[in-house]
Amino acid sequence: MFISDMLSRAYLKEKTRSDEQIEKDIHLFVNQVESCWNVKEYKLRQIEAETAKDSNLQDLRNQILNGFPAKRQNLKKNLHEFYPNSEELSVHGELILKGTKTLIPQSMRKEMLQILHTSHAGIEKSKQRAKESIFGSKVNKDIEDYINRCSVCQTLRNSKQKEPLLPVEVPTLPWNTVGLDVFTLKRHDYLLCVDYYSKYPEVSKLNTKTAQGIIAAIKTILARHGIPCKDFRKGDKVRVQIKKKWIEGKIDDKHHTRSYWIDTDNNQTAYRHNTRFIRHDKSSQSHLTPSQDDSRSHNLTQSPSEKLKPSNHRNKASLTQSMHSSSPPSHDLLQSHSSASTPMADTQTSRDTPTVQNAHYKTKCGRSIKPPSKLTL
Repeated sequence: MFISDMLSRAYLKEKTRSDEQIEKDIHLFVNQVESCWNVKEYKLRQIEAETAKDSNLQDLRNQILNGFPAKRQNLKKNLHEFYPNSEELSVHGELILKGTKTLIPQSMRKEMLQILHTSHAGIEKSKQRAKESIFGSKVNKDIEDYINRCSVCQTLRNSKQKEPLLPVEVPTLPWNTVGLDVFTLKRHDYLLCVDYYSKYPEVSKLNTKTAQGIIAAIKTILARHGIPCKDFRKGDKVRVQIKKKWIEGKIDDKHHTRSYWIDTDNNQTAYRHNTRFIRHDKSSQSHLTPSQDDSRSHNLTQSPSEKLKPSNHRNKASLTQSMHSSSPPSHDLLQSHSSASTPMADTQTSRDTPTVQNAHYKTKCGRSIKPPSKLTL
């Protein structure tokens, strides 16, 4: 008890520093701050001159010298944004500093943004560079607006990565795999169904874009061609949900949804091809079916309808191969009787066979042309 009382009374008396020593320490700190600046001398003089002309910065300078009040409400409205950093602000001549950062006047803000964005490094790197040297109100927002208006950055910026294409297996039978989607043209909704074997399109106009309306249109198409073994339906823009038991619960287990916005299976030509006929029929006040029939039966190589017919004659309109149903027949009965078993048969046929060679000497009307004789050298 006596020892603790003695030690509390016999404390060491520190020598108080004089005002001259305090002044020297302040100048030493200021000189250290000036040595950290990456700004040239003439630029500092320019910042001082513009700061002296700015009335808001002069009010801030006087407030720093006189001290900030305890409450923010006692400040002028133009100084409210500086109140959170009031303890870090200092004055050196006409310059206003926040630590080692210089407050840039509004009149020089555009020039400083050009200097920061000289290398077109991007928004985040420009912000990081600004944090190291300058300080100001809404500097980050000014940097974002300036870079977003930069023509060089907007021209050379990286584009969004595209979704890769997904390969689709080419079926060996017609109406074995189909693609379904709903699209809108001129405020009318349509259902597009494309056979993956022959690229044969079916377009049905929808009265209502509901699950019941789409189911009715699909049933009409499948009644003509049979139930497919696989069904790939791309998601509709309004995310139409088809009930699981839309075809007696037979094919919902093989239902796959693809991306709507990006064509993942290279069938975008079916959209462009069929919507072109819809525009044509709307303008000419004709029906949709004749235009589609011409498209199905006429093509440069083998038309979609010819791939489904038992022979290559264009005047036969019936599709005589066996159809898929709820009790599907054997694989042999589903095979088409045409000479080309797959859509790739045209490209896989050798050009050295006599059949292919004779085809080169026939006109479009079917008239035979005598092949030229061989030259003997």
